[in-house]
Amino acid sequence: MPEHLISEHRFELPATDPRTVLRLVGEAADAWGASWKSRGDRGLWLRLPVMAGVRHGWVAGEVEVETATGGSRLVYRVDDSEYHLDKAAVFTLVLAALGALVSIVGPFVPGLVRLMPIGIMLTIAAWLFIVGRLRNSGPEEFFADVVDELAEETDGGG
Repeated sequence: MPEHLISEHRFELPATDPRTVLRLVGEAADAWGASWKSRGDRGLWLRLPVMAGVRHGWVAGEVEVETATGGSRLVYRVDDSEYHLDKAAVFTLVLAALGALVSIVGPFVPGLVRLMPIGIMLTIAAWLFIVGRLRNSGPEEFFADVVDELAEETDGGG
């Protein structure tokens, strides 16, 4: 993969044992349906399922726990990814765009006036069925879950 496509995500943590952080990452990965392999006491390889609007796929890379001033730092270096379009959602959105166009142009073109209600219905249907269900889940959300779990474990332990 070209180097310009490598992305890095960093998350600051309170001072924590790296093994504890990696254990929590592994547990969260199992809960998310991700695959992972241990790479020793300070790292692991993670392949994470992701959703980005009408795209879905996966990202993969190395997770490391580094020592930092006042705590630890969790670093995820994504070095490979693959995304696919949800073709049904894209098709529905294209129909909605056509419906919106008919609704906008309809008052100026006498032949389209009778199609305006259909255009409005297509636009509203796309909003309710597609746009309302769009979700984003990726490394940021995944590691936010890990940080929250770490905070709960730390609070519960002390």
